Amino acid sequence: RRQKLTASRGKLLAFSAGMAAASPCLWLLGLCLLSQSYARTTLNTKPRTPHVTCRAGSMGSRRAAVRTGLGVVLSAPLLRFGAQASSSAAKRTGLGLEEIKRVLESDFVEKQSFVTGMLSEDIYDDDCRFTDPIQVTDGIRKYVKGVQALFDPKRSKARLLEPMKITEDGKIFARWEAEFVTNLPFSPKFDPYTGTTTFTVDANGLVVDSFETWDKSVASVTASLHL
Repeated sequence: RRQKLTASRGKLLAFSAGMAAASPCLWLLGLCLLSQSYARTTLNTKPRTPHVTCRAGSMGSRRAAVRTGLGVVLSAPLLRFGAQASSSAAKRTGLGLEEIKRVLESDFVEKQSFVTGMLSEDIYDDDCRFTDPIQVTDGIRKYVKGVQALFDPKRSKARLLEPMKITEDGKIFARWEAEFVTNLPFSPKFDPYTGTTTFTVDANGLVVDSFETWDKSVASVTASLHL
């Protein structure tokens, strides 16, 4: 038990370090809720302090506690990491839409970029904007750091529901299904959900905007969080 507790606490510390620069006030509030919930719902290794003891199998309280803390965390602009750092990748400008689409598909399928943050940064503008139903993130490095801090790349997964396509207005459209496992203690995860991403390419052939929609409401997605 102690080894498991130590591993969970280490996970929380690593997660905190990666996200500390993001909206400090709401992030700290979320961490406080998570820490308090964690202390109150973890099997106690010291029998003399029964007020923090939880019966084995009392997963409902753990689930509710983690969901409360994570809800606060997700309500903050999580991916706004400090000053924007430029990508070190040399840009591949001048690519056609078909070639860009091929690279995006390869990233999504082979690199699982949606859950790992492993993007081909050389086809993105450094200041690319990433928008989803919760937040707006400006900058490729902020986005990558946020994805890598928030999600477990080995257990999260995403798949395309159909091949990406080029729209009539010259954008690249993807429809996907994703299942995210977080890097929080106890590894809470969200039920699979579907959505779309529309990529906008500028005159230089670089992706400058990634606009994401979900087929479920934000409330429905966050309410699906479970251990």
